[in-house]
Amino acid sequence: MLRYFVAWNFWLAFALVLMLAKGDARVAPTFYTVFGVGWIRPELFWAVVAVALAAAAGCARAWRRTLPRAA
Repeated sequence: MLRYFVAWNFWLAFALVLMLAKGDARVAPTFYTVFGVGWIRPELFWAVVAVALAAAAGCARAWRRTLPRAA
């Protein structure tokens, strides 16, 4: 269905934008910034990216299951 395809692309784009928008805010202790706003711990940042990629994979799998099967 179209909703799975749209959700798949949304989560994938969200994860890619997060990874591209990441910047280093501090070195010791290490903190990241996203779009130059606030500070976020690296563990939390990568956990959010992993969850977004997992959601994208789940939506992609659901979308593939809705495609008609070849005879």
